[in-house]
Amino acid sequence: MNEKPLLTIVMPAYNEAENLLAILPPLLALCRQRNWKIILVNDGSEDKTKEIVLPFEGTDYFITIHHKLNKGYGAAIKTGIGACDTLYVITIDADGQHNITDIEKLFSCLQRKDADMVVGSRRGSKSETISRGIGKSIIRSIAQMLMQVPIYDINSGMKIYLTALARKYLHLAPDTMAFSDIITLVFINNRHLVLEEPITISSRLKGKSTINLLSINLERSFWF
Repeated sequence: MNEKPLLTIVMPAYNEAENLLAILPPLLALCRQRNWKIILVNDGSEDKTKEIVLPFEGTDYFITIHHKLNKGYGAAIKTGIGACDTLYVITIDADGQHNITDIEKLFSCLQRKDADMVVGSRRGSKSETISRGIGKSIIRSIAQMLMQVPIYDINSGMKIYLTALARKYLHLAPDTMAFSDIITLVFINNRHLVLEEPITISSRLKGKSTINLLSINLERSFWF
C-alpha cells in the first residue's frame, strides 16, 4: 500500500488552457513518481480550461476545483490550500514560468532546515524586468518600515509551506495578487522560520499575462 502523500502542489489557473496542455503531463508524471498530489483551481476561466483538464481528472494524484466566477489569484490559492490534506503544500503558477525541478529543491530545503516556509527567489533572474524590480523595491521598503524583512522576493508565486500554518493564516491574506506578499509577511511577523532558495524562471509558454503591474503595485501599497 502506498504511503500517504506528503506534498500537494496547488496551481491557480485563469485562462491558461494552452499552457496547461504543456505543463500537466510532466507535472503529473513527477507526482506519480514522488507520490505527490496536484490541486488545480480553475478561477472562473473563460477559455477551454475545463475541457483541457477533464482527461486528467479521476486519478488519485489530480484534483480540479472550479470557481464559477473569477475570484482572484489569492482566492484561488486559498481554495487550493483549504482543500489540501497533506503535511506540506507548494504553490506554483500555471503559465509555465516555474520549473518543476525546483519543486523538489524547495521541498528538500524545507525538510532539511525544518523551515515553516521557503520562498522561491527570482533574484537576479533575467525575467525580472525593470518595472517589476522597482515595484518589488517599493514593496520591500514599505514593509521594512513596519518590520524586519529577511526575504528579498516576498511576492514570489512559488512558495512551500507547512499546510497547517498556511491554513491558519489564510483569512489574513487578500483574495488578490497581494496574497503572495501578505502571507509571507504574516509568517515573518509571527516569528515562523521563513527561508529563501533560488529558483530558475522561464519565459511564459503561451498567451499573454492579464496582470497589470501598475495596478498590482497600487493594490499592494494599499495593504501596507
